Amino acid sequence: MLEDRVLYYYRNDYNCVQCMLMGARDEYGLPIECCCVDMCAGVYNGLGVESICSIVVGGVMVISLYFKNENTIKHKRMEFINNIYEKFNTINCGKMPKQNGCDNIVYEGAKILRIVIESG
Repeated sequence: MLEDRVLYYYRNDYNCVQCMLMGARDEYGLPIECCCVDMCAGVYNGLGVESICSIVVGGVMVISLYFKNENTIKHKRMEFINNIYEKFNTINCGKMPKQNGCDNIVYEGAKILRIVIESG
């Protein structure tokens, strides 16, 4: 499942955006090259200032690549963001509930992404 792959990468020294991209690449066969993953090396910890959670950023990037129709992308993007907000009461990195790091946020964020993608 997507969330297991994403958590695996997160626990193996990839940041939030990178693990979302790599997990989605593996799970859905998306054409995400290593240079794309490398470009996201500095995109974590709410862009370094604890603003928008990088799981949200990575999820929106995956949605943008997975779906081809602009209206579908807009709808799925908002569905994903709203579901993250509903789960954590924020999309702000600095306000996320971080018990023992971000493992739970990464796992649940990837699970939400999987549900949004697989619901068509």
